[in-house]
Amino acid sequence: MTGVQTCALPIFGITAADLKAARQAGKSLATLAGDKKDALINALVNYDTTQIDAAVTAGTLTASQATNLKANLKNHVTKEVESVRGGHKKKA
Repeated sequence: MTGVQTCALPIFGITAADLKAARQAGKSLATLAGDKKDALINALVNYDTTQIDAAVTAGTLTASQATNLKANLKNHVTKEVESVRGGHKKKA
């Protein structure tokens, strides 16, 4: 399961298939979250922070790299939540 699925599915109360279909239909995570948008952003930031910390512990990231990643994390996550990723259209 991806971070988005781990965090979003309990907040949205939908299945992974429903989430995928909604995203392919052009709905943003913010639209799906509605008034729970801030909760989703916080959950994703916490999830990503945990992943970054685990990478430092595993030695795959330095503390400095982790600090840099965390510095803009909420901004980055917010943009991702608000972005619309429509379905892939086949070329004619």
